[in-house]
Amino acid sequence: MFLNEIFGFGRKVDSTRDNRDTRDQMNEVGSSVALSAPQSAYLAQSQPHLSSQPELLRKPRSHPDPVSSHILDTSVGLPAKGVNVSMYKMGGEQSWTKLQSRVTNDDGRASNFLSWEEFQPGTYKMHFSTGQYFKDRATETFYPYAEVVFEIKDPDTHYHIPLLLNPYGYSTYRGS
Repeated sequence: MFLNEIFGFGRKVDSTRDNRDTRDQMNEVGSSVALSAPQSAYLAQSQPHLSSQPELLRKPRSHPDPVSSHILDTSVGLPAKGVNVSMYKMGGEQSWTKLQSRVTNDDGRASNFLSWEEFQPGTYKMHFSTGQYFKDRATETFYPYAEVVFEIKDPDTHYHIPLLLNPYGYSTYRGS
């Protein structure tokens, strides 16, 4: 009996409590729990002051830029610094429009290809100038460049395009 009194074992739980109160509290403190469509509809109806501020309902952004890249030279086990990386978007008649070029930093990373406001659903590609990278290191290579084409469906999500590189091969995957 003594432990039950101290820890509250055996205490009845009020099951009549409205679960919507908990969801509202999570939103107030900036919870990263995603709202379902019914929850969003409820929130818009019950708290119209929030529906006029859509930025409060957006997913928190995990990265300052919508697209980033990272290149690792697996032949030496190091980041590939100094690689020119260009990002393109497919337009009408399947023509590519160059958005921005960057050079990988000492950690083999590149970002800031476009802003969140410019980022839209569509087909994009990253062009990696791998031939020049290996030429600068006096290393023979088979591929003069590598291109990765990908489709963006959710422009509120960060996309990371990594490239694992060596003189005679490369691979990629959807990073985080």
